[in-house]
Amino acid sequence: MPPDSSIQEMVSNYLATDSDMVRTDIRVSVENGIVTLEGSVDEYWKKGEAERIVRGARGVSDIVNRLAVVPTRTVADNGVIIPGVPPGGILRRGQMPNNPY
Repeated sequence: MPPDSSIQEMVSNYLATDSDMVRTDIRVSVENGIVTLEGSVDEYWKKGEAERIVRGARGVSDIVNRLAVVPTRTVADNGVIIPGVPPGGILRRGQMPNNPY
């Protein structure tokens, strides 16, 4: 089994070079072959993907995934338009958007 420092370097490189791990902030620590992932990812599926990537590293005996999912996009960022609601506008309970039709 490789030393923890080698596992940490390998896992960090795998994560840093994987195109799916763009916009992530992942810190890696290793103790006795157990890899701990801490930090954040911007989409839920990336949390599982990070684990999958780590499992491919030689010497990894287990993974502790402490990654937080912190979305960086909102519905407004995706260009969704709600008729009668100004961009960035919020409707209060009971309010209805102006009907443009």
